[in-house]
Formats: sequence, C-alpha cells, structure tokens
Amino acid sequence: MRIVVTGGSGKGGRWVVRDLREHNHEVVNVDLVPDGAGWYDVPFAVLRPYEFIRNGPVQHDLPVRIVGVGAGLEYGMNGPSHYGLDDIAVTRVHANLSVLAPADFRQTRSVLLATWHHPALRRN
Repeated sequence: MRIVVTGGSGKGGRWVVRDLREHNHEVVNVDLVPDGAGWYDVPFAVLRPYEFIRNGPVQHDLPVRIVGVGAGLEYGMNGPSHYGLDDIAVTRVHANLSVLAPADFRQTRSVLLATWHHPALRRN
C-alpha cells in the first residue's frame, strides 16, 4: 500500500513510518526536515522482511537497495534482537544480492553506481 505521512521525521512520526515500512508499505515522508526514517536498524531492515526480500527483489533481480544502520553491536544495549550480525549470514546465500558497507561519501556513491541494476544491502 502507498502511504503519505506528514511529519514523519519527528519523534513520533519516525516510529509510525518505521512500522509501516517494516510491514512493507511504500511510505513517502513529507516534512520540513530531511527524511531519516528510511534508515532501519540492520536487524529490522533484513530479518523481519526477509521473505519479501527473497521473493521480490532477489528472485526477480529488481534494483532495490536495502539500507541498514547500526551494524554489529552498535545497538547492543537494546539486547540481542538489535544485534546487526545475522543480516550478513542471511543475505549472503543469495548470489545476486550484494552486501556492502561503504565507509564514506565516495564509497557510498561507488556502491550506488555499482549496484544500480540489481538488489543490494547497504550497511552503515
């Protein structure tokens, strides 16, 4: 479902947008501040929607970019459900899904250009 959210970058709006996107809705955030809601914690970018990633972009080789933040134990204080460790193991079994971790703007640009025509997971 396509949904437009106004004020999705605010304190409460981020949670609404995140929940809608985790449930595979196409969400557009209309706000005065930049949209930071499109970045998921790594476990929530991959593990919850895994079946949809596998059956959609991976099987049909669609140019979809999955972006996750908080790789490794960055959000370790929130417990094991927030560890960004399993996402690599789960996604690397698919030959046409690139898993990349750019370190700066130049590498991010290179990653986007290199994966323009096939699915990719970008970890920050």
